[in-house]
Amino acid sequence: MFLNPFEALSLVEVKVFPNRLDPVLIASTDVRLSWIGDKGQTRERVLTVVPGGPAQTWRVRRRDPTRRDYTWRLVHHLKDGTTRETDPSTTAATTLAVDDSFVRPLEIDFLPLFDPNATSMAFIDVMYGACRWGNRGWWWSCRYRDRNR
Repeated sequence: MFLNPFEALSLVEVKVFPNRLDPVLIASTDVRLSWIGDKGQTRERVLTVVPGGPAQTWRVRRRDPTRRDYTWRLVHHLKDGTTRETDPSTTAATTLAVDDSFVRPLEIDFLPLFDPNATSMAFIDVMYGACRWGNRGWWWSCRYRDRNR
């Protein structure tokens, strides 16, 4: 008689790591992981992630090797004492990158290649929005004043 435990059991392993967490704003983030089985049994775990911290692992043993999905949600603890929660999400991913929910500023570096002896002033306008074809995107325009005029 041959018994293969991999046909009857499954081990789901999820690696949770901090990805884009702003250390100025975020003190820590609770990653709430949960799994509900076919018969109503539950497995829950809270992993606390800090900006720049190490990766952590959550393991769940299952009887059905075909079901690997789980639910996760984030509770961000801000340095001002408030919290921000995300909506629950279901996935079967084996890695979970933890990002904060803040919109990142657009970081644009302009390298002026104008001749400083010939240019007295330069204006650069950066805009985002819908263009006349209905696409959304970034565009810019540059105006400069010649020092000799």
